[in-house]
Amino acid sequence: QVVTDIDDTVKSSGGLSLAGIPLGGVDTSYARGSFYPGVFQFGLELSCARLPPGRPPARVAVLTARAVEFKALLEIKQSSKLCVRYRDAAQRRLRAPWGVGPVLYGSVQEWVCQERKGWRKAANFELLRAEAPAGRRFI
Repeated sequence: QVVTDIDDTVKSSGGLSLAGIPLGGVDTSYARGSFYPGVFQFGLELSCARLPPGRPPARVAVLTARAVEFKALLEIKQSSKLCVRYRDAAQRRLRAPWGVGPVLYGSVQEWVCQERKGWRKAANFELLRAEAPAGRRFI
């Protein structure tokens, strides 16, 4: 199963910060919110690698630092541009449904104390791994 972050991994944060704290990342090579070229197809190809014929790929899991406390404003919904673009990639290649699966969020604590982000993502990955079917490999 492919596991990804969003900001500065799938799309550019634009380097926006508030009081010196980055709001998602530091990349200024693309405009804020711009998706990186080929990222959706790349995720799909990784998801399909080494699958037996006819077996659908696992949906992309998202580990994001976005604060769950602000989920009402920052939730990654199936109707979001990100989810739509992953689904579109699958429709072009597989002619089958595929896209974003579980989304695990961070919290305000990690936004305020940046050094805690890695710990939260590791804990969220462990949650993802615990719920996965036996034998699942992660990329």
